[in-house]
Amino acid sequence: PLRHSDWSLFEGGLMRSYRGGRKALAAVERHREEDGLPEPGDVHTFRKRVKELWYALRLFQDTWPEGLKGPTDAADGLADALGQYNDLSVLLDEIGSRAGGDAEREQADEDFTVLTETIRDRQAGMLERALPTARRLYAEEPEAFVSRIGAYWSA
Repeated sequence: PLRHSDWSLFEGGLMRSYRGGRKALAAVERHREEDGLPEPGDVHTFRKRVKELWYALRLFQDTWPEGLKGPTDAADGLADALGQYNDLSVLLDEIGSRAGGDAEREQADEDFTVLTETIRDRQAGMLERALPTARRLYAEEPEAFVSRIGAYWSA
């Protein structure tokens, strides 16, 4: 049981979480611009930050259900999409570990190349659809976001 439930109990954690999400999104976009697809670890980190935001939004959703339903649902969908992206990254790692270099595997290597390209194309499409949502969720400066949620809490 909480002894008190004033805003100060939540403010710092929400600030760290939201700030971390913006930073992780920037890393995903920065690496995406350099080589097309971001590093799998950057996407994984971003997914963790999005999940943190989703949990927080669920926690605060009762403060204004109509105002926070859209962002809460968007964070949930974004986390799922990033999870699928990560699953495909794991599959790519597995394919890479099985691809060989000997002459007997030449056909298999060609098949692995086609499969790898198909998976990377799928990942690129997933990011293309997911990033606009991510940009909207993290559009505010952290101080403004936390202040807004705090205002809902206090209203």
